[in-house]
Amino acid sequence: MIIGGLDTPLGMLYVKGVQPGTPAERCNRLQIGDQLIEVNNHSLVGMTHSEALTVLKQAPPLVKLTVARKKGRVLNSLEHSDLPPRLL
Repeated sequence: MIIGGLDTPLGMLYVKGVQPGTPAERCNRLQIGDQLIEVNNHSLVGMTHSEALTVLKQAPPLVKLTVARKKGRVLNSLEHSDLPPRLL
């Protein structure tokens, strides 16, 4: 699950959550709050939320994600107040 995008106050795309039982959960590498940079070498920077969802939905079952994470910062959850109202 992702939040953000060029058309939101966040501006960039972030991991909002990882759905249980998915490959993303099983790889145990994605963390809430990670910034999404690329999917299979396709840049997500500057994309709207809708554009990024389209890219992610069209991705093959095996994907390479490039993410950024602030050093030493692990977020366990994003509070609803941190989310733009239309993304809750």
